[in-house]
Amino acid sequence: MEPHIALPDAVQNIISELNSHGHEAYAVGGCVRDCILGRTPEDWDITTSALPDEVKAVFPVTIDTGLKHGTVTVRLNKQNYEVTTYRIDGVYEDGRHPKEVTFSRSLSEDLKRRDFTINAMAYNEKDGLIDLFEGQEDLRRGIIRCVGDPDERFSEDALRMLRAVRFSAQLGFSIEEATMEAIRRKVAGISRISAERIRVELTKLLLSDRPETLDTAYRLGLTAVFLPEWDEMAACNQATPHHIGTVAEHTLFVMKNTEPDIILRLSALLHDVAKPLTKRTDAKGRDHFAGHPVLGAEMSKKILRRLTFDNATIDKVDVLVRYHDERPEPAMRAVRRLSARVGEANMPALFKLKRADIAGQSDYERDRKLERIEATEKCFDKIMADKDCLSVKNLAIGGSDVIACGIEAGPLVGKVLDSLLKEVIDDPTMNKREVLLLRVKEVGAKAARFMAVFAAVILLSPLISACGETENAPILSSNRTPSKPYTPPAPEESEQTYDENSLDGLFVVEIVDSAEETMVLRNLVNLRQLRYRYDLTTSFLNTKGSTTSVTRFVPGRVVEIETSEDGNRLKSVSLSDRVWVQDEVDDYVIDAEADTISVGSSVYRITGITEFFSNDIQAFITDIGENDTLLITGLDKNVLTVSVTGGHGYISLINTALFEDSLICIGEKDYELITGDMLLEVPEGTYDVTVANKGYGGTKQVTVGRNETITLDLNELKGAGPKTCSLTFNSTVEDASIYIDGEEVPTGTTLEVEYGRHTLTVTANGYDTWKRTLFVNSESAEITLDPTSSSGSNSAGSDNSATDSSSDGATAAGGTSADDVNKQAQEIINNATSGTTSSSSDTSDTELDYLTTISDMLTTLMGD
Repeated sequence: MEPHIALPDAVQNIISELNSHGHEAYAVGGCVRDCILGRTPEDWDITTSALPDEVKAVFPVTIDTGLKHGTVTVRLNKQNYEVTTYRIDGVYEDGRHPKEVTFSRSLSEDLKRRDFTINAMAYNEKDGLIDLFEGQEDLRRGIIRCVGDPDERFSEDALRMLRAVRFSAQLGFSIEEATMEAIRRKVAGISRISAERIRVELTKLLLSDRPETLDTAYRLGLTAVFLPEWDEMAACNQATPHHIGTVAEHTLFVMKNTEPDIILRLSALLHDVAKPLTKRTDAKGRDHFAGHPVLGAEMSKKILRRLTFDNATIDKVDVLVRYHDERPEPAMRAVRRLSARVGEANMPALFKLKRADIAGQSDYERDRKLERIEATEKCFDKIMADKDCLSVKNLAIGGSDVIACGIEAGPLVGKVLDSLLKEVIDDPTMNKREVLLLRVKEVGAKAARFMAVFAAVILLSPLISACGETENAPILSSNRTPSKPYTPPAPEESEQTYDENSLDGLFVVEIVDSAEETMVLRNLVNLRQLRYRYDLTTSFLNTKGSTTSVTRFVPGRVVEIETSEDGNRLKSVSLSDRVWVQDEVDDYVIDAEADTISVGSSVYRITGITEFFSNDIQAFITDIGENDTLLITGLDKNVLTVSVTGGHGYISLINTALFEDSLICIGEKDYELITGDMLLEVPEGTYDVTVANKGYGGTKQVTVGRNETITLDLNELKGAGPKTCSLTFNSTVEDASIYIDGEEVPTGTTLEVEYGRHTLTVTANGYDTWKRTLFVNSESAEITLDPTSSSGSNSAGSDNSATDSSSDGATAAGGTSADDVNKQAQEIINNATSGTTSSSSDTSDTELDYLTTISDMLTTLMGD
């Protein structure tokens, strides 16, 4: 029975007007299909025998949309309608565009070039339904079938393969066998399709009533081309009582159980994308996926950028993927902390994703999981009803108030506000102006004292280098203090909490001096502390062997290394995949007497080799406060390191081409070789980011928050270029020879040096050759080199070169003697203990203990 389609008045008017001028005209394609199915068409397309100029002559208001392909947009009643001339496509050379288009007067020629039979029908009230390829019958049978030869259709436009899957998802139809076989043969062609067009089809598929149809795209080989991460998920089984089947099978259920919202569906799609990379199987055969939410968030950003999703979508998906596995105690403080990290606007979506995640799991403890989410959501609803403060902008005071209290404008203001926010999140009653103003001086004084201590420790780094250690010799006697002072027991007395083989080859990062380009590592087998050099040839790798940022190798990380033949230089440093890592831990209990730390329902042992770090320096177990956020690394049930962190964020670099193979400096000490669009992980804070290369360069200040990704366009920093620096070198050794990029530079002579990265070499009789990277990004600088701290009596790996920043911004290699460092460090310690570095003269017992420790270290190093 031929259907009757009620055309909208405007569409009927356009067809009638074209007919009255002697032209054929029909509604065509998807609108006809949807009307037959009883669906409401999203838009109406009209095809006609009239040429584009003839169409324009009929209607008073038209838009030249695509005249080359025969399309004119007719404006009628404030709505747009596309009218396209019958056409015959020429040869397709790129899998998308015909080499030429020939306009035709034949409707049948136009219909047979279309993709699928269900989209190749036309209709008008005069002639009724024109169905030359049994499209109506395929609608009745629920079949997606190509018009004519499927190989030809997919050669013309490879996107049609993904469109077939999308229509299958939207309509609930199956794909005809011959059409599927053609997709399998032609699947490689999808690689020639732009990411934008793939994104549109993928979005429509995900927003359909059957997002699980993505599995069809996988089975036809399509995801291997545009979403290879999915194929990894499909190959990853989950041997755990919480799951049934592969990661991909679980994900299909999660997507199906979310509402058709693109943020939720994308988050469901990618929430476990990192599981294949983090999978570890224990001795009992149970699989674990520690760290998959954080890594998954980073992967999701890269995937969504690759598919050209907008930044707002990427940012929201990042948050939901990153926190989808968070399970805070259903208590007000814990939920406020989570809400502050996630953002109150994202919390409702997070609850929806978590419920869908549970729906896609096994029924193991399902009721308990759902009850916990219910209780957590009730806490959040009360937090919203009470209008509790969850961000700095909602504090009762602001930065100007902090400055008015005597805190110098700069990064310390932000630190004070962040500290106040943590207190207000834990106790909302504190968010009163008068209460917070009273706290400002207290918090500011504590921060200033910490900065003084931190500066003293930084100044100790050259001293460590000057000790004249030999290969594989310890350079610093241990002052690690876990729950009590640690003395390595005799082997027969040692509690065997670790299998020695399990620790073999593992090192703890204890000090990273990017100015000195050295790392101090502790061997976990013999507990010896070793110093190694690294340079721009050193590979810094994540757990999967991919290049990552040196900034990820903060004290407390457990790594594996490869050294040069002489054993002094690091060829590669890898984050170890043999240990587990829990980041952003804020729900924990430390029992110093029992030497345990509890995270959620899990209890881990603190052993004799456990180390503690706070703000990238070694610390005591007593330095960990109940409000701190921790990064915990362990092996089996034993804790290797505990690091207090303020959270980390990310700087995403784009438009890097001009600066590739040069450096990016972040703050005063962190730098990285630019190798293309890259993502740098940094502790939250405010940084001056500097780039320079081939006469171009600039600096921009960026503020990175916890779990926040800042996009930095390097084109904004390239300046006018080219630029040079008027650079003058002096040396404390008269016969020293200075070379820049292999060319000798006379001392005391001003030299024009182009912005960017250069090699600086200093040689002198009786001294080791001293080689450093010179990073130039200022108009003038004067640098005095002191190679005396790198005497010939030292081993090949013990050069004491340091990287100093001149007052006007050029960075170059310089030297600092041990005596000078001792004096400067001792002066800072004296100032800190006497109260001259802050507005408060009170110093806590813990702080005094720590300052005493630094003084003891100085005494030891200087040989009493």
